[in-house]
Amino acid sequence: MIIDGGPSHNGLESTVVDLHAEGSPRLLRPGAVTPEMLKDVLGKLECPPADLGEAADGEAPLSPGMKYRHYAPQAPLILLIGSRDAVSAKIENCLNGRPVGILRSSGETPEDVAKNLFERLRRFDEEGAELIIAEGVKEEGIGLAIMNRLKKAAAEVIYV
Repeated sequence: MIIDGGPSHNGLESTVVDLHAEGSPRLLRPGAVTPEMLKDVLGKLECPPADLGEAADGEAPLSPGMKYRHYAPQAPLILLIGSRDAVSAKIENCLNGRPVGILRSSGETPEDVAKNLFERLRRFDEEGAELIIAEGVKEEGIGLAIMNRLKKAAAEVIYV
């Protein structure tokens, strides 16, 4: 049975924190509850790169869905990280007349980007995009969770 609860308020999966680890509390998966919010309540918070999906070979993240590519659209997604001008120039170079979905965050709050992220990726697939180009956001606040999900969905990450 599937129960459809309608659109998610935050759009992203939950934040996961390990409060039983030795030492400080540890962020296992970023989400709408940001590291800054957690630090305000907990005082300290560890954010090891391996737990945020950047594990080296042989290292296992402690939260589900943090190591392998997932929630990826059918079309390859290229994630561009850099200045707005450099990203815009690279987008123009990637078009080549193909049906391309472009995911930009300009004019939106990070919360809006997070809320609509997966819906937009699904829509690009429904529209038959052969390629999806996503503009990176700052990895702070909820941007950490957005970038985590985009990196997981990406076929390629390009720093421009």
